Amino acid sequence: MNQQVQVLERDEPQVPAVSETAAILQVIERAAANPAVDIDKMERLLLMQERIVARNAKAAYSAALADMQPRLPVIERKGMIRVPPKDGKTGHETPYALWEDINEAIRPLLSEHGFALSFRIKKDADRVEVTGVLSHRQGHSEETTLSLPMDTTGSKNNV
Repeated sequence: MNQQVQVLERDEPQVPAVSETAAILQVIERAAANPAVDIDKMERLLLMQERIVARNAKAAYSAALADMQPRLPVIERKGMIRVPPKDGKTGHETPYALWEDINEAIRPLLSEHGFALSFRIKKDADRVEVTGVLSHRQGHSEETTLSLPMDTTGSKNNV
């Protein structure tokens, strides 16, 4: 029987790549172990590490958002705002997508791409403020706030 042995050749030894964050952490660890290290320098190293982590988190957020956006569906408009005729004006209807349908359609995609969507609501006597927060698993988040007057009429208002 004839057996062949395949030998893999390597031009250079394989050295594991050290990430930028890991490299900074190693410097911080060495500095922390040295009692002669200036505290100001230590704080600057920690701030540098925080900036690197934040930059990497924002890059991951942006990449995941770009990957997800082409897959976001168009949501069927099952809701209807009906404005009856009033003061000689013609009534009309305006379709809109229901939150339940939007949520059901986007949740799996958000999860697949590492996103979470949450809301904060703040009310006072005459306004309601809704803040939507889109967070990514790497730690970056972005938010948008909508501030509107409260509808105290019980019917359609200008909002």
